[in-house]
Amino acid sequence: MLKEYDIIVIGAGHAGCEAALAASRLGYKTVIFGINIDSIANMACNPSIGGTAKGQLVREIDALGGEMGRAADLNAIQTKLLNKAKGPAVYSPRAQIDRKRYQMYMKNVLECQENLDLKQAEIVSLNKTEDGLWEMATQLEAVYKAKTVVIATGGAGRMHYQGFPTSNHYGATADGLVLGYRAGAKLLYAETLQYHPTGVAFPEQIFGALVTEKVRSLGAKLVNKN
Repeated sequence: MLKEYDIIVIGAGHAGCEAALAASRLGYKTVIFGINIDSIANMACNPSIGGTAKGQLVREIDALGGEMGRAADLNAIQTKLLNKAKGPAVYSPRAQIDRKRYQMYMKNVLECQENLDLKQAEIVSLNKTEDGLWEMATQLEAVYKAKTVVIATGGAGRMHYQGFPTSNHYGATADGLVLGYRAGAKLLYAETLQYHPTGVAFPEQIFGALVTEKVRSLGAKLVNKN
């Protein structure tokens, strides 16, 4: 079976959902793939949206017509304004989210979106064909073609430091990055990856800390990005 789309999105996490919705709302025939469609837009064990660093990104997504801010408003358990003891410049709203309701909401939004197909499958190969299209195959040998492919499979968080795993996320294996490398893509903006090995940041006093978005927003710089 061969089916063609304008855009294929691999990965149905937060970034994948936003990419698929943006493409389909612009009128492009789009398909999004997730290994488990009941885990669409899966949130962390501390499910929150907003805060000092991520809050700015959520506002930018919202300004561009994205879904995350709307989904957060509709599925919030508690909202809080952080940093109230400091000045207004660092006030930061953050919402604790009902994790399961958020998933169900985003799945429903994807299922109801015009020009968008939602499929459960694992992508195992990605290649560019002679006609200039991208061809990808699933583990069940279904084949799809598209003019553009968006890989949104998450970071490479399952790393080890001095023999110990530094992340509790077994799914962050960088499979999507491997697909991209094999297809000839170059890794850009490596400093924006969320690194979980320790000792890869500057200044030295944060040695041993997780290099998260918050740490980077406070001025940490990755030194092994190349």
